[in-house]
Amino acid sequence: MAVVGAGIAGITVAAEFARERTVLVLEADTGPARQTTGRSAAICMASYGGPRIQPFTRTGRAWLESGGGGYLERSLLSPRGLVVIAAPGQQASFERYAADGGRPISVVEACELFPALRPEQCEAAAYDPEIFDLDAAGAVSSARRALRERGGEMMASSPVTALDQSNGSWQVTTPTGIVEAGLVVNAAGAWSDDIAVMAALPKIGMLPMRRTICTFRAPASLGHEAWPMLLDAAEQFYLKPEPGQFLASPADETPSAPCDPRPDLIDVATALDRVNAATTLQATTIQTSWAGLRTFAPDRSLVLGPDPLADGFAWCAGHGGFGIQAAHSAARAVVTLVETGELPADVVAAGGDRAAVVPDRFRA
Repeated sequence: MAVVGAGIAGITVAAEFARERTVLVLEADTGPARQTTGRSAAICMASYGGPRIQPFTRTGRAWLESGGGGYLERSLLSPRGLVVIAAPGQQASFERYAADGGRPISVVEACELFPALRPEQCEAAAYDPEIFDLDAAGAVSSARRALRERGGEMMASSPVTALDQSNGSWQVTTPTGIVEAGLVVNAAGAWSDDIAVMAALPKIGMLPMRRTICTFRAPASLGHEAWPMLLDAAEQFYLKPEPGQFLASPADETPSAPCDPRPDLIDVATALDRVNAATTLQATTIQTSWAGLRTFAPDRSLVLGPDPLADGFAWCAGHGGFGIQAAHSAARAVVTLVETGELPADVVAAGGDRAAVVPDRFRA
């Protein structure tokens, strides 16, 4: 079988299939996880994505805590915590966060947790301790190790240029040759609709959205590294403490064609303006900036399992901004949907809904 794409979605689904099948991962870039996966803010937030995504995040947490299934001898999660603030006019948005697991706290408590917060810019606050820093590189590394140990292989610099099906198998054309596969899994992220078109399938309507991130230096005496992440309730910015610096984003979602995106200077300036309005950090000079494409299905749920319009073609896409934290359970779901037509039992027990993730919902 062939998996198209070597981001966290493709590597994890390939590793799961490699338990029982011969698997080849085809990656257009020069190596795995060079696009969205490698440009993540690296946070595990169980409430993110809503009720259709939460079952995958909840059931995927054990894989992260176990070092990617034991392939690393440490947890891929470390405590961070999150302070959500309601600026003037954001009370309605704030109530959603408070109802989603965040514990309401006073503005004074919020300033104690995040000492650079401007109290006059905060009408209400909540704290969620169940937010974790996520080792994205470790997640990719452990999934790659699992894939290799199970006999799977990856070919980089091998973009798929054509897909043809005959006699029950697919001929997958790349610049280095043609691969024959009984099953193709489309894990191509922002390019997943393009892969579907090559397979003579209608597009689902995947939506790549650019997200901009930058970092700025923190004063050595600030002692900020143990502070929680800061997010405004309207999701106009977030701010994450890191060693020697802060990571900031305007939480933008700018529609984009599939591409290798570059940060927009206006988005970077917007992030700094919003950080400075809410805090006393006086962020003016950036150290680094980058952008990534978070690709969503039209209904913002995952797209997992066989496409009803083509035998031997399955999806593992729509991972949006929750891809790494949900990847392992999403990968297991693709395997069980291909083999049995059902979601894994633990995902169902956690509230997972088959109808909310299968491609059938777009194929009426």
